[in-house]
Amino acid sequence: ATDWLDLVQQPLPTAVAPRRPALRRFVRDVVEREDAGERKDDVDDTALLDDAKADSVACTVFEPKRKKEGCESLCLVWVHGGGWMVGDVASYSRYLAGVAHLTGVTVVAMDYRRTPDEGVFPAPIEDVLATLAWLGEKENQQSVFGNKNMRYVLAGDSAGANVVAATSQILRDHHHQQQVYAKIVGQVLMFPVATPGSLDDSPRWQSHRSIKRKTMRQFWKEYVGRDGRTDNPYVNLLSDKARFDNLPKTLVVLAGEDSLHDEGAEYAGRLQECIVVDEPRMHHGFSTMLDVCDRALPITDRLAEFVHSCVSVQYH
Repeated sequence: ATDWLDLVQQPLPTAVAPRRPALRRFVRDVVEREDAGERKDDVDDTALLDDAKADSVACTVFEPKRKKEGCESLCLVWVHGGGWMVGDVASYSRYLAGVAHLTGVTVVAMDYRRTPDEGVFPAPIEDVLATLAWLGEKENQQSVFGNKNMRYVLAGDSAGANVVAATSQILRDHHHQQQVYAKIVGQVLMFPVATPGSLDDSPRWQSHRSIKRKTMRQFWKEYVGRDGRTDNPYVNLLSDKARFDNLPKTLVVLAGEDSLHDEGAEYAGRLQECIVVDEPRMHHGFSTMLDVCDRALPITDRLAEFVHSCVSVQYH
């Protein structure tokens, strides 16, 4: 994992930032270098079922070769990280194939609009909602899942985890979305970006190098847009206006060497039904590195256990 961190910490050319397409190519280059390394034998490729568009949101569906018995009605909806600015489904495809294989459930991932040139808050959340609506249509048609009683686990890492948490809150708070919210039976937040307040308060920005303070400031600035307001609870998960009740059961994964560790732990501590997995010697993003990080596979096993446990969750 150290080599990966060294690559990520390489300074980007001035001409690149903050243009997203070039940044995305940089991130994918990092992933491709890692893919050239040794691969774990028990992580299998999964067939790509479908490339589709959910209300102009590009979606990729990863179908396991064998569905987990009793979990045929479950679907994991993945929202990738990257500071709302970089990354895409392609850069996570090896990981998501592994997740589909190890959980035995269908995984749907989307290329949501990224800052700054595709959209700012709440564009990524809107795209997740559009994807859920598209899945509902497919569910009714039985054209993808063959099951009209699907339930969904929302999952994401880093900024994607922020979007997942915000999406769950919006679905809870808006009555016209209650039919959709009833089908959300769990959420997984890996290394969540929870609040911009930690940029000033947390000493971890001096002692941990997984994400630089300057980089995170830029991510926040681009995401909130021109008005710069960070008191919205769908942006700042630890805002004074935030509510923590009646949310789906949650799995939070933290890394002890992560600059975002403390804010993620604080958010997890406020949730009513939450399982926390805290890896003390790991860095930000480790759990998605199935090919190169020894602790990634055990975390994915915990993810699978959590997803399987959501089968018995009653609708809200």
